[in-house]
Parts: sequence; structure tokens; C-alpha cells
Amino acid sequence: MTDTSRRVVAGIDGSPDSFAALDLAAEEARARGVPLHLVCAYVSPLLYIPYSPPVIPGADEPARKMVHDTAERIRLENPGLTVVENVVQGGGAAILVDESHTADLVVVGCRGRGGFTGLLAGSVSAQLAAHASCPVIVVRPAHPAVRPEGGHVVVGVDASPECGPAVEFAFIEAARRRVPLTAAHVWSHLPVTAMTADAPISYSYAQAHEDAERVIAESVAGWAEKYPDVEVLASPILAEDAGAELVAVSEHAGLLVVGSRGRGELAGMVLGSVGYTLVHHALCPVAIVRRRPARNQTRG
Repeated sequence: MTDTSRRVVAGIDGSPDSFAALDLAAEEARARGVPLHLVCAYVSPLLYIPYSPPVIPGADEPARKMVHDTAERIRLENPGLTVVENVVQGGGAAILVDESHTADLVVVGCRGRGGFTGLLAGSVSAQLAAHASCPVIVVRPAHPAVRPEGGHVVVGVDASPECGPAVEFAFIEAARRRVPLTAAHVWSHLPVTAMTADAPISYSYAQAHEDAERVIAESVAGWAEKYPDVEVLASPILAEDAGAELVAVSEHAGLLVVGSRGRGELAGMVLGSVGYTLVHHALCPVAIVRRRPARNQTRG
């Protein structure tokens, strides 16, 4: 693995989804002024012969040719962009998680080669979104990468600590794309305001709406001042299912950004139910952003 943190990594396997993701990855690398690393993981057939080499010589040649041809196309379409080719033996998810430790961003397609038709999100993209150390963008099928002049950026916010890195990433993307940023907060519980014999439980929609707007304002506080050219739109949404609501919002977005795990998620669910839903069903590219260790914080 190349020892540099200033790079964008694109996981490719020759599938249409990975090529769609590659276009967005090239754009991200060019905007950041960093190299683009194309990473292809392959699994070699085993030779079931005692004392034989563990892999068949030359098994990586198809992958290397695919990566090289792809790199040449990206160089032609993006003059001046440094494109590094990397073909590695091993499982795709493990390789890309390893790459994420020293990368600015990893971009993958939602579903690659070898996935079952019924699996809306391939195991590589889902595992990467759950375990990567840097932000991950998953590009959904039939929804190609959106150019800077495309749809606005949406960030899902709540009162959890995981929200901060996602908001920062969303502001950076909105500023780069020169589009508005919508901060969406989905709330479902109304606060109790009174309990009487005639009205055992009284709820205040106005108070709940005000609380939702406060959560949004606190989430973007500071970042709006740092990025004054980014128009910020508040979107408090009353609903039971945050994931389903954000999927609906994604239909008109260019990028949807969420933290790795929000409020109310089980500790054992590294990705979280909302992120899992979006990776499977969102109608635009999805960025999963988690708080990374201080020693790896390299974004500018």
C-alpha cells in the first residue's frame, strides 16, 4: 500500500458500477489536487497440488490489463491528473479498508462483479462503508456521478457526535460543487407538554419543530461561517423512518452525506441502520463519513 494520505482511492473490478464510480473519483481527485489510485483486488484460483505455489502464475494479468486500460482512459479524460495503478491479490473489502487508512476518500460502485442479483448493495461496498477509516462514497446503479453543476448536497444531521465529520464533509462538497447544502433532520417524537385528566398526554408539534430546527442550527454552526458562499437550507422532517425519508430526499440530490452511526443506533452496528438503508436504496451517490483517529486526520 502506498504510504501517502493525500490521494483518492477508486475500487474497480470492471463492472459498470465501478466505472460509474470511477468518473466521480477522478473528479474528486482533480478537485483536491491529489493523485487517483485505482485499486483492483483479485482472487487467484488455487492449485490443489502438494508443495505447489499457492497461486497460478499470470492469474493477475486480466486484472492488470483492465486496470491499465482504465487508467489510460482516465489520464486522457483528465489531463494533468496523476493516476496510479494497483492490482492486489485478496478480498476486495479487506484491501479497500486497508487502503482507507491512508487515503482522503475511497469511491466504489454499489455492486461489483460476482454479486447475486438479489443483493442490492454488494458485500464490498457495504463492508467498506461500515469499516473504512476515511470517508467513503458509494455510487448507486443507474445514477451516474453528478458533476459540480448537478443537484444539491444533502447532509443528514442529528445530535450525535458522529454528525460533525459528516457536516464538515458536506460543506466541503457543496463548496466545491457550488451548490446549496440542505441539512435534513428527521424527528418522530413530540415532547410532552402537559398531563391532565381530560388530556392524559399532550404533545406540542410547535415545540418539536422548534427543537428540530435547533438541532439543525447547532449542527451547521461554525461551518456556515467558514463557507459563507454555501447556501444552507434547513429541512426538519417529521417521520418515523429516517432512512426511508432520506432515500426520498436523495431523488433530487447530487450527493447524500451521513455519519457512520447516528443517535439511537445499536453499538454493534458499525454502519448503522440509516447508513445501511442508504447504501442499499439511495437514488444518488452516498457518502458515509466517520470520525477518524487524530493521527489520520489529513483532509484539508
